[in-house]
Amino acid sequence: MNEISNYEVTSSENLRHKIYRNLAVLCFTFLGVFTAFQSSSGLQSTGITGGTNSKFSAVAGHIPLLVIYIVLVPSSAFLTHIVIDRLGTRWTLIFCQIPYILYICTFYYPHLSLTVPFGILIGITAAPLWTASYQYLCSLAERYALLFKSNLSHSYSLFFGLYFMVFLTTGAWGSLIYYVVHTLFSSGNDTTKTTMSCGLDYDYSAMSSYEKEFGHRSTRIKFNLLSSYLSIAIVSVILLAMYMESKDDDEEEDTSLVSSLFKTCSKLNLDQALLIPITVWSGVEQAFMMSVFSESFVICNFGSKTHAVMMITYGLSGSLSSLAFGLLRRYIPMRVIFLIASLLNCTVFALSLVDSKGALAIHLCVAAWGLAEGIWQPQIGVVYAEKFPEDQVSAFSHYRLWESLGYILVFSLKLGQVDVSVIIFIVIIILASGMVGYLALQWKSKRETHSIISPSNVKNED
Repeated sequence: MNEISNYEVTSSENLRHKIYRNLAVLCFTFLGVFTAFQSSSGLQSTGITGGTNSKFSAVAGHIPLLVIYIVLVPSSAFLTHIVIDRLGTRWTLIFCQIPYILYICTFYYPHLSLTVPFGILIGITAAPLWTASYQYLCSLAERYALLFKSNLSHSYSLFFGLYFMVFLTTGAWGSLIYYVVHTLFSSGNDTTKTTMSCGLDYDYSAMSSYEKEFGHRSTRIKFNLLSSYLSIAIVSVILLAMYMESKDDDEEEDTSLVSSLFKTCSKLNLDQALLIPITVWSGVEQAFMMSVFSESFVICNFGSKTHAVMMITYGLSGSLSSLAFGLLRRYIPMRVIFLIASLLNCTVFALSLVDSKGALAIHLCVAAWGLAEGIWQPQIGVVYAEKFPEDQVSAFSHYRLWESLGYILVFSLKLGQVDVSVIIFIVIIILASGMVGYLALQWKSKRETHSIISPSNVKNED
Protein backbone atom coordinates (compact mmCIF):
# COMPACT_ATOMS: atom_id res chain seq x y z
CA MET A 1 0.00 0.00 0.00
CA ASN A 2 2.86 2.40 0.83
CA GLU A 3 4.47 1.74 -2.58
CA ILE A 4 1.18 2.49 -4.36
CA SER A 5 0.71 5.65 -2.31
CA ASN A 6 4.28 6.81 -3.05
CA TYR A 7 3.75 6.10 -6.76
CA GLU A 8 0.57 8.18 -6.79
CA VAL A 9 2.32 11.06 -5.04
CA THR A 10 5.25 10.91 -7.48
CA SER A 11 2.92 10.73 -10.47
CA SER A 12 0.91 13.66 -9.14
CA GLU A 13 4.08 15.72 -8.62
CA ASN A 14 5.32 14.93 -12.14
CA LEU A 15 2.00 15.96 -13.65
CA ARG A 16 1.98 19.19 -11.64
CA HIS A 17 5.49 20.09 -12.83
CA LYS A 18 4.50 19.22 -16.39
CA ILE A 19 1.50 21.58 -16.21
CA TYR A 20 3.59 24.41 -14.78
CA ARG A 21 6.37 23.90 -17.32
CA ASN A 22 4.02 24.00 -20.31
CA LEU A 23 2.28 27.08 -18.87
CA ALA A 24 5.65 28.81 -18.47
CA VAL A 25 6.71 27.97 -22.02
CA LEU A 26 3.41 29.26 -23.42
CA CYS A 27 3.60 32.47 -21.36
CA PHE A 28 7.19 33.38 -22.11
CA THR A 29 6.95 32.49 -25.80
CA PHE A 30 4.02 34.86 -26.28
CA LEU A 31 5.80 37.43 -24.11
CA GLY A 32 8.82 37.39 -26.41
CA VAL A 33 7.00 37.33 -29.74
CA PHE A 34 4.45 40.00 -28.85
CA THR A 35 6.97 42.24 -27.11
CA ALA A 36 8.77 42.27 -30.44
CA PHE A 37 5.62 42.60 -32.56
CA GLN A 38 3.87 45.31 -30.56
CA SER A 39 7.02 47.34 -30.05
CA SER A 40 7.93 47.13 -33.74
CA SER A 41 4.39 48.14 -34.65
CA GLY A 42 4.78 51.13 -32.37
CA LEU A 43 7.60 52.34 -34.62
CA GLN A 44 5.30 52.42 -37.66
CA SER A 45 4.01 55.91 -37.04
CA THR A 46 7.55 57.29 -36.95
CA GLY A 47 8.96 55.67 -40.03
CA ILE A 48 6.50 54.02 -42.37
CA THR A 49 5.98 55.54 -45.81
CA GLY A 50 3.62 55.08 -48.67
CA GLY A 51 2.54 58.44 -49.97
CA THR A 52 3.39 62.12 -50.18
CA ASN A 53 0.09 63.47 -48.99
CA SER A 54 0.63 64.95 -45.53
CA LYS A 55 -2.85 63.95 -44.39
CA PHE A 56 -2.20 60.37 -45.48
CA SER A 57 1.27 60.19 -43.90
CA ALA A 58 -0.18 61.27 -40.55
CA VAL A 59 -1.92 57.92 -40.20
CA ALA A 60 -0.08 55.69 -42.72
CA GLY A 61 1.56 53.69 -39.94
CA HIS A 62 -1.82 52.37 -38.78
CA ILE A 63 -2.83 50.95 -42.16
CA PRO A 64 -0.98 47.60 -41.73
CA LEU A 65 -2.59 47.17 -38.29
CA LEU A 66 -6.03 47.85 -39.76
CA VAL A 67 -5.31 45.31 -42.52
CA ILE A 68 -4.29 42.68 -39.96
CA TYR A 69 -7.62 42.89 -38.12
CA ILE A 70 -9.71 43.10 -41.29
CA VAL A 71 -8.15 39.84 -42.52
CA LEU A 72 -8.46 38.31 -39.05
CA VAL A 73 -12.28 38.39 -39.31
CA PRO A 74 -12.64 35.86 -42.20
CA SER A 75 -9.68 33.93 -40.79
CA SER A 76 -11.61 33.43 -37.55
CA ALA A 77 -14.66 32.19 -39.45
CA PHE A 78 -13.02 29.96 -42.07
CA LEU A 79 -9.48 28.94 -41.15
CA THR A 80 -9.24 28.38 -37.40
CA HIS A 81 -10.82 24.91 -37.37
CA ILE A 82 -8.92 23.84 -40.50
CA VAL A 83 -5.49 24.85 -39.20
CA ILE A 84 -5.92 23.49 -35.66
CA ASP A 85 -7.60 20.25 -36.81
CA ARG A 86 -4.86 19.50 -39.34
CA LEU A 87 -1.77 20.71 -37.47
CA GLY A 88 -2.78 20.16 -33.86
CA THR A 89 -2.48 22.77 -31.14
CA ARG A 90 1.30 22.63 -30.71
CA TRP A 91 2.25 22.93 -34.38
CA THR A 92 -0.38 25.63 -34.88
CA LEU A 93 1.30 27.66 -32.15
CA ILE A 94 4.72 27.17 -33.74
CA PHE A 95 3.90 27.84 -37.40
CA CYS A 96 1.50 30.71 -36.80
CA GLN A 97 4.14 32.73 -34.96
CA ILE A 98 6.57 32.72 -37.89
CA PRO A 99 4.66 35.45 -39.82
CA TYR A 100 5.23 37.80 -36.87
CA ILE A 101 8.98 37.41 -37.34
CA LEU A 102 8.68 38.13 -41.07
CA TYR A 103 6.49 41.17 -40.34
CA ILE A 104 9.11 42.61 -37.97
CA CYS A 105 11.73 42.22 -40.72
CA THR A 106 9.70 44.51 -43.01
CA PHE A 107 10.44 47.49 -40.77
CA TYR A 108 14.04 47.55 -41.92
CA TYR A 109 12.46 49.01 -45.06
CA PRO A 110 9.13 50.34 -43.72
CA HIS A 111 7.05 50.82 -46.84
CA LEU A 112 3.39 49.89 -47.26
CA SER A 113 4.28 47.66 -50.22
CA LEU A 114 6.00 45.35 -47.70
CA THR A 115 4.15 45.87 -44.43
CA VAL A 116 0.64 45.40 -45.87
CA PRO A 117 1.28 41.96 -47.55
CA PHE A 118 2.94 40.61 -44.41
CA GLY A 119 0.19 42.19 -42.33
CA ILE A 120 -2.26 40.12 -44.39
CA LEU A 121 -0.22 37.01 -43.58
CA ILE A 122 -0.42 37.79 -39.86
CA GLY A 123 -4.18 38.33 -40.16
CA ILE A 124 -4.54 34.89 -41.73
CA THR A 125 -2.58 33.13 -38.97
CA ALA A 126 -3.50 35.24 -35.92
CA ALA A 127 -6.93 33.69 -35.37
CA PRO A 128 -5.65 30.06 -35.29
CA LEU A 129 -2.71 31.19 -33.14
CA TRP A 130 -4.78 32.87 -30.44
CA THR A 131 -7.51 30.23 -30.50
CA ALA A 132 -4.91 27.47 -30.10
CA SER A 133 -3.24 29.33 -27.23
CA TYR A 134 -6.54 29.76 -25.37
CA GLN A 135 -7.50 26.15 -26.03
CA TYR A 136 -4.13 24.97 -24.74
CA LEU A 137 -4.48 27.20 -21.68
CA CYS A 138 -7.93 25.73 -20.96
CA SER A 139 -6.57 22.19 -21.24
CA LEU A 140 -3.87 22.99 -18.66
CA ALA A 141 -6.48 24.51 -16.33
CA GLU A 142 -8.72 21.45 -16.71
CA ARG A 143 -5.88 19.07 -15.89
CA TYR A 144 -4.96 21.23 -12.90
CA ALA A 145 -8.56 21.20 -11.64
CA LEU A 146 -8.74 17.43 -12.03
CA LEU A 147 -5.41 16.91 -10.29
CA PHE A 148 -6.16 19.13 -7.30
CA LYS A 149 -9.94 18.56 -7.28
CA SER A 150 -10.52 22.33 -7.51
CA ASN A 151 -13.39 24.30 -9.05
CA LEU A 152 -12.95 24.44 -12.83
CA SER A 153 -14.09 28.08 -13.11
CA HIS A 154 -11.54 29.10 -10.48
CA SER A 155 -8.84 27.14 -12.34
CA TYR A 156 -9.71 28.94 -15.58
CA SER A 157 -9.44 32.31 -13.84
CA LEU A 158 -6.15 31.36 -12.20
CA PHE A 159 -4.50 30.15 -15.41
CA PHE A 160 -5.79 33.01 -17.57
CA GLY A 161 -4.69 35.39 -14.82
CA LEU A 162 -1.19 33.91 -14.71
CA TYR A 163 -0.94 33.90 -18.51
CA PHE A 164 -1.92 37.54 -18.86
CA MET A 165 0.19 38.50 -15.84
CA VAL A 166 3.16 37.64 -18.05
CA PHE A 167 1.68 38.68 -21.40
CA LEU A 168 0.60 42.17 -20.33
CA THR A 169 4.21 43.04 -19.51
CA THR A 170 4.97 43.04 -23.26
CA GLY A 171 4.52 46.80 -23.36
CA ALA A 172 6.73 47.25 -20.31
CA TRP A 173 9.59 45.16 -21.72
CA GLY A 174 9.30 46.75 -25.15
CA SER A 175 9.28 50.22 -23.65
CA LEU A 176 12.23 49.38 -21.40
CA ILE A 177 14.24 48.22 -24.42
CA TYR A 178 13.21 51.39 -26.28
CA TYR A 179 14.19 53.61 -23.36
CA VAL A 180 17.62 51.99 -22.96
CA VAL A 181 18.44 52.01 -26.69
CA HIS A 182 17.13 55.55 -27.11
CA THR A 183 19.22 56.74 -24.13
CA LEU A 184 22.38 55.06 -25.44
CA PHE A 185 22.15 56.15 -29.07
CA SER A 186 20.08 59.33 -29.07
CA SER A 187 21.67 62.72 -29.60
CA GLY A 188 19.62 65.60 -28.27
CA ASN A 189 16.38 65.87 -26.36
CA ASP A 190 13.16 64.16 -27.33
CA THR A 191 10.68 67.00 -27.59
CA THR A 192 7.71 67.86 -29.73
CA LYS A 193 6.46 71.14 -31.11
CA THR A 194 2.80 70.21 -30.92
CA THR A 195 2.04 70.74 -27.24
CA MET A 196 -0.79 73.16 -27.94
CA SER A 197 -2.65 70.65 -30.11
CA CYS A 198 -2.54 67.56 -27.90
CA GLY A 199 -5.12 65.69 -25.83
CA LEU A 200 -8.71 66.47 -26.78
CA ASP A 201 -7.41 69.12 -29.23
CA TYR A 202 -5.08 66.65 -30.94
CA ASP A 203 -3.94 67.81 -34.40
CA TYR A 204 -3.14 64.87 -36.69
CA SER A 205 -1.30 66.98 -39.28
CA ALA A 206 0.87 68.75 -36.68
CA MET A 207 1.88 65.43 -35.17
CA SER A 208 2.74 64.14 -38.65
CA SER A 209 5.47 66.76 -39.04
CA TYR A 210 7.02 65.64 -35.75
CA GLU A 211 6.84 61.98 -36.77
CA LYS A 212 8.58 62.72 -40.07
CA GLU A 213 11.36 64.63 -38.28
CA PHE A 214 11.78 61.86 -35.71
CA GLY A 215 11.79 59.17 -38.40
CA HIS A 216 14.62 60.88 -40.32
CA ARG A 217 16.86 61.59 -37.37
CA SER A 218 16.66 58.21 -35.63
CA THR A 219 17.64 55.59 -38.23
CA ARG A 220 20.37 54.16 -36.00
CA ILE A 221 18.02 53.94 -33.03
CA LYS A 222 15.37 52.11 -35.02
CA PHE A 223 17.91 49.68 -36.51
CA ASN A 224 19.14 48.71 -33.04
CA LEU A 225 15.59 48.44 -31.71
CA LEU A 226 14.41 46.26 -34.59
CA SER A 227 17.45 43.99 -34.27
CA SER A 228 16.73 43.57 -30.55
CA TYR A 229 13.04 42.84 -31.13
CA LEU A 230 13.75 40.42 -33.98
CA SER A 231 16.24 38.44 -31.89
CA ILE A 232 13.75 38.14 -29.03
CA ALA A 233 11.01 36.87 -31.37
CA ILE A 234 13.25 34.24 -32.99
CA VAL A 235 14.51 32.91 -29.66
CA SER A 236 10.92 32.73 -28.35
CA VAL A 237 9.67 30.60 -31.26
CA ILE A 238 12.67 28.26 -30.88
CA LEU A 239 11.87 27.96 -27.17
CA LEU A 240 8.29 26.97 -28.01
CA ALA A 241 9.36 24.37 -30.57
CA MET A 242 11.87 22.78 -28.20
CA TYR A 243 9.97 22.63 -24.92
CA MET A 244 6.19 22.71 -25.44
CA GLU A 245 4.40 19.36 -25.37
CA SER A 246 1.36 18.48 -27.46
CA LYS A 247 -2.10 18.31 -25.92
CA ASP A 248 -3.08 14.82 -24.87
CA ASP A 249 -6.20 14.83 -27.07
CA ASP A 250 -4.58 16.32 -30.22
CA GLU A 251 -5.78 14.36 -33.24
CA GLU A 252 -5.41 15.28 -36.91
CA GLU A 253 -8.74 15.86 -38.66
CA ASP A 254 -9.66 16.69 -42.24
CA THR A 255 -11.80 19.84 -42.08
CA SER A 256 -13.07 21.77 -45.11
CA LEU A 257 -13.81 25.49 -45.42
CA VAL A 258 -17.55 24.84 -45.34
CA SER A 259 -17.44 22.60 -42.26
CA SER A 260 -15.13 25.10 -40.53
CA LEU A 261 -17.60 27.91 -41.18
CA PHE A 262 -20.48 25.70 -40.02
CA LYS A 263 -18.70 24.84 -36.75
CA THR A 264 -18.03 28.51 -36.06
CA CYS A 265 -21.54 29.70 -36.98
CA SER A 266 -23.19 26.90 -35.01
CA LYS A 267 -22.14 28.68 -31.79
CA LEU A 268 -23.99 31.88 -32.70
CA ASN A 269 -26.84 31.59 -30.20
CA LEU A 270 -28.40 34.04 -27.76
CA ASP A 271 -25.62 33.60 -25.19
CA GLN A 272 -23.00 34.38 -27.82
CA ALA A 273 -25.02 37.33 -29.12
CA LEU A 274 -25.15 38.86 -25.63
CA LEU A 275 -21.36 38.52 -25.38
CA ILE A 276 -20.71 40.29 -28.68
CA PRO A 277 -20.72 43.89 -27.31
CA ILE A 278 -18.27 43.15 -24.48
CA THR A 279 -16.05 41.19 -26.88
CA VAL A 280 -16.02 44.11 -29.30
CA TRP A 281 -15.16 46.29 -26.31
CA SER A 282 -12.13 44.06 -25.65
CA GLY A 283 -10.71 45.08 -29.02
CA VAL A 284 -11.79 48.70 -28.67
CA GLU A 285 -10.11 49.24 -25.30
CA GLN A 286 -6.80 47.78 -26.49
CA ALA A 287 -6.78 49.72 -29.76
CA PHE A 288 -7.83 52.93 -28.01
CA MET A 289 -4.83 52.86 -25.68
CA MET A 290 -2.44 51.60 -28.37
CA SER A 291 -3.45 54.05 -31.07
CA VAL A 292 -5.48 57.01 -29.83
CA PHE A 293 -4.60 57.71 -26.20
CA SER A 294 -0.87 56.93 -26.48
CA GLU A 295 -0.39 59.20 -29.44
CA SER A 296 -2.70 62.12 -28.66
CA PHE A 297 -2.29 62.31 -24.87
CA VAL A 298 1.17 60.86 -24.17
CA ILE A 299 3.57 61.09 -27.13
CA CYS A 300 2.19 64.41 -28.32
CA ASN A 301 2.45 66.03 -24.88
CA PHE A 302 5.62 64.49 -23.49
CA GLY A 303 7.59 62.76 -26.27
CA SER A 304 8.58 59.18 -26.98
CA LYS A 305 10.92 58.62 -24.02
CA THR A 306 8.25 59.67 -21.52
CA HIS A 307 5.78 57.48 -23.41
CA ALA A 308 8.14 54.54 -22.88
CA VAL A 309 8.22 55.20 -19.12
CA MET A 310 4.42 55.45 -18.95
CA MET A 311 4.01 52.22 -20.93
CA ILE A 312 6.18 50.45 -18.36
CA THR A 313 3.69 51.63 -15.71
CA TYR A 314 0.84 50.48 -17.97
CA GLY A 315 2.29 46.99 -18.42
CA LEU A 316 3.11 46.47 -14.75
CA SER A 317 -0.30 47.66 -13.55
CA GLY A 318 -2.02 45.33 -16.02
CA SER A 319 0.17 42.42 -14.95
CA LEU A 320 -0.53 42.91 -11.24
CA SER A 321 -4.25 43.35 -11.89
CA SER A 322 -4.41 40.14 -13.95
CA LEU A 323 -2.74 38.12 -11.20
CA ALA A 324 -4.79 39.70 -8.41
CA PHE A 325 -8.19 39.15 -10.00
CA GLY A 326 -7.20 35.70 -11.22
CA LEU A 327 -6.71 34.79 -7.55
CA LEU A 328 -9.70 36.79 -6.26
CA ARG A 329 -12.15 35.27 -8.75
CA ARG A 330 -13.15 32.58 -6.25
CA TYR A 331 -14.31 35.27 -3.82
CA ILE A 332 -15.76 37.92 -6.15
CA PRO A 333 -18.51 37.38 -8.75
CA MET A 334 -17.54 38.09 -12.35
CA ARG A 335 -20.12 40.87 -12.70
CA VAL A 336 -18.50 42.75 -9.80
CA ILE A 337 -15.05 42.29 -11.36
CA PHE A 338 -16.31 43.71 -14.67
CA LEU A 339 -17.96 46.63 -12.87
CA ILE A 340 -14.63 47.44 -11.22
CA ALA A 341 -12.94 47.44 -14.64
CA SER A 342 -15.69 49.69 -16.05
CA LEU A 343 -15.23 52.16 -13.19
CA LEU A 344 -11.49 52.27 -13.87
CA ASN A 345 -12.13 53.04 -17.55
CA CYS A 346 -14.67 55.73 -16.65
CA THR A 347 -12.13 57.27 -14.29
CA VAL A 348 -9.73 57.59 -17.23
CA PHE A 349 -12.39 59.29 -19.36
CA ALA A 350 -13.16 61.74 -16.55
CA LEU A 351 -9.50 62.57 -15.89
CA SER A 352 -8.72 63.04 -19.58
CA LEU A 353 -11.68 65.40 -19.96
CA VAL A 354 -10.69 67.45 -16.90
CA ASP A 355 -6.94 67.62 -17.57
CA SER A 356 -5.75 66.35 -20.96
CA LYS A 357 -2.21 67.76 -20.72
CA GLY A 358 -1.11 67.36 -17.10
CA ALA A 359 1.68 64.83 -16.51
CA LEU A 360 0.22 63.46 -13.25
CA ALA A 361 -3.31 63.11 -14.67
CA ILE A 362 -2.09 61.34 -17.81
CA HIS A 363 0.14 59.01 -15.80
CA LEU A 364 -2.80 58.09 -13.56
CA CYS A 365 -4.91 57.48 -16.67
CA VAL A 366 -2.32 55.10 -18.10
CA ALA A 367 -2.05 53.18 -14.80
CA ALA A 368 -5.84 52.95 -14.38
CA TRP A 369 -6.32 51.73 -17.96
CA GLY A 370 -3.66 49.09 -17.36
CA LEU A 371 -5.48 47.89 -14.24
CA ALA A 372 -8.69 47.62 -16.24
CA GLU A 373 -7.03 45.74 -19.09
CA GLY A 374 -5.64 43.28 -16.55
CA ILE A 375 -9.29 42.43 -15.85
CA TRP A 376 -10.82 42.54 -19.32
CA GLN A 377 -8.29 40.42 -21.20
CA PRO A 378 -8.11 37.34 -18.97
CA GLN A 379 -11.64 37.37 -17.58
CA ILE A 380 -13.48 37.70 -20.91
CA GLY A 381 -11.52 34.63 -22.01
CA VAL A 382 -12.67 32.87 -18.84
CA VAL A 383 -16.29 33.73 -19.63
CA TYR A 384 -15.98 32.08 -23.06
CA ALA A 385 -14.29 29.01 -21.57
CA GLU A 386 -17.07 28.63 -19.00
CA LYS A 387 -20.01 29.28 -21.32
CA PHE A 388 -18.88 27.06 -24.23
CA PRO A 389 -16.83 24.17 -22.80
CA GLU A 390 -18.02 21.65 -25.40
CA ASP A 391 -16.36 23.37 -28.39
CA GLN A 392 -13.73 25.83 -27.29
CA VAL A 393 -12.22 26.22 -30.78
CA SER A 394 -15.49 27.64 -32.11
CA ALA A 395 -15.98 29.75 -28.98
CA PHE A 396 -12.55 31.35 -29.13
CA SER A 397 -12.88 31.80 -32.90
CA HIS A 398 -15.94 33.93 -32.14
CA TYR A 399 -13.94 35.76 -29.50
CA ARG A 400 -11.19 36.72 -31.96
CA LEU A 401 -13.70 37.63 -34.68
CA TRP A 402 -15.72 40.09 -32.60
CA GLU A 403 -12.66 41.45 -30.83
CA SER A 404 -11.11 42.18 -34.24
CA LEU A 405 -14.13 44.30 -35.14
CA GLY A 406 -13.32 46.46 -32.12
CA TYR A 407 -9.79 47.02 -33.40
CA ILE A 408 -11.10 47.76 -36.89
CA LEU A 409 -13.53 50.37 -35.55
CA VAL A 410 -10.87 52.30 -33.61
CA PHE A 411 -8.22 52.13 -36.34
CA SER A 412 -10.81 53.24 -38.92
CA LEU A 413 -11.73 56.23 -36.76
CA LYS A 414 -8.03 57.02 -36.43
CA LEU A 415 -7.44 56.74 -40.19
CA GLY A 416 -10.45 58.99 -40.74
CA GLN A 417 -8.82 61.50 -38.35
CA VAL A 418 -11.99 61.78 -36.28
CA ASP A 419 -11.76 64.18 -33.34
CA VAL A 420 -10.41 62.55 -30.20
CA SER A 421 -13.42 63.77 -28.17
CA VAL A 422 -15.77 62.03 -30.63
CA ILE A 423 -13.73 58.81 -30.44
CA ILE A 424 -13.94 58.89 -26.63
CA PHE A 425 -17.72 59.33 -26.82
CA ILE A 426 -18.01 56.30 -29.14
CA VAL A 427 -15.76 54.23 -26.86
CA ILE A 428 -17.95 55.07 -23.84
CA ILE A 429 -21.06 53.91 -25.71
CA ILE A 430 -19.40 50.58 -26.58
CA LEU A 431 -18.33 50.06 -22.95
CA ALA A 432 -21.88 50.72 -21.75
CA SER A 433 -23.40 48.36 -24.32
CA GLY A 434 -20.85 45.67 -23.40
CA MET A 435 -21.79 45.84 -19.73
CA VAL A 436 -25.52 45.81 -20.53
CA GLY A 437 -25.06 42.72 -22.71
CA TYR A 438 -23.02 40.89 -20.09
CA LEU A 439 -25.42 41.71 -17.25
CA ALA A 440 -28.31 40.53 -19.46
CA LEU A 441 -26.43 37.23 -19.97
CA GLN A 442 -25.94 36.90 -16.22
CA TRP A 443 -29.63 37.54 -15.60
CA LYS A 444 -30.60 34.98 -18.27
CA SER A 445 -28.26 32.32 -16.83
CA LYS A 446 -29.51 32.93 -13.30
CA ARG A 447 -33.12 32.70 -14.45
CA GLU A 448 -32.46 29.43 -16.28
CA THR A 449 -30.70 27.97 -13.24
CA HIS A 450 -33.57 29.04 -11.00
CA SER A 451 -36.16 27.43 -13.31
CA ILE A 452 -34.21 24.15 -13.33
CA ILE A 453 -34.09 23.90 -9.54
CA SER A 454 -37.52 25.40 -8.85
CA PRO A 455 -39.80 23.43 -6.46
CA SER A 456 -42.29 22.55 -9.26
CA ASN A 457 -39.54 20.94 -11.34
CA VAL A 458 -38.16 19.05 -8.36
CA LYS A 459 -41.67 17.77 -7.55
CA ASN A 460 -42.22 16.64 -11.14
CA GLU A 461 -38.93 14.75 -11.11
CA ASP A 462 -39.98 12.93 -7.94
